[in-house]
Amino acid sequence: MLLALLALHIVLHWQMIPGLFARLVGNAPKRWLIGLSYVALAAILLLFPFFISPEVKEGGAGQGRRFGASVKVGPAEVRTMPR
Repeated sequence: MLLALLALHIVLHWQMIPGLFARLVGNAPKRWLIGLSYVALAAILLLFPFFISPEVKEGGAGQGRRFGASVKVGPAEVRTMPR
């Protein structure tokens, strides 16, 4: 629902968006370069999750984090919750 409202907001303000962008970046070739760069970056960010496969491991019994347990972070040992 929220994405639909966001899309509707963008559609209703579309005439203002190119006008503001043209005023912000006056040079037409530079405007095209920035626009294409933005579209490429947006496409990469949208498609990136489909090209990675996270490594999921099963945690055995007693492998979870408990309150008050200590966690090794580099050379230091940090407590997860004060006792």
